[in-house]
Amino acid sequence: MKRKHYILGIAMIATILASACMLSHIQSINASRTYHSLSGVSIILDPGHGGCR
Repeated sequence: MKRKHYILGIAMIATILASACMLSHIQSINASRTYHSLSGVSIILDPGHGGCR
């Protein structure tokens, strides 16, 4: 029983460390994106069809 808990703990720690490494890489990619202004762009919303009766 103790061995099962030990292996589970090691697996959880490994998962957390792997996730942290992946997330730090994803954040650095997102930070390098360039965003453009929406100047001159028209946004039109379609209210849909029908409604509540």
